[in-house]
Amino acid sequence: MSEGLQLNLGLAAGISSTWWWTLFPNWQIYAQQAERSPLAFIEHYHYGLALLLAAPHSKKYSTFLNALGAGLIMSELFQDHPFGAGRAPEEVEANLGLTSVLGGALLASKSGALAGQ
Repeated sequence: MSEGLQLNLGLAAGISSTWWWTLFPNWQIYAQQAERSPLAFIEHYHYGLALLLAAPHSKKYSTFLNALGAGLIMSELFQDHPFGAGRAPEEVEANLGLTSVLGGALLASKSGALAGQ
């Protein structure tokens, strides 16, 4: 698969995730059940950061994973409360902590610090 196609597919899949979520409200039933989980604070942009972190380790699909991760992060902008704005302090602290860890690991991996360079 060409890099251009991977880029377009990844961005389209990531950005359209918000649209799919509202188009199929039955999926939200599963999310309400997951709200009882201690990991309920994990949002789709956290998965986007994790994909950006994992992308360099996948030679064949790194462009797709980078684009999907970026699309998931961009789709958060279309939410009612993007990036935890207006949420309870506990939720914001958990989001900030996880985002800081993933973001720091992403920066370290891009600089080569995690690769021993």
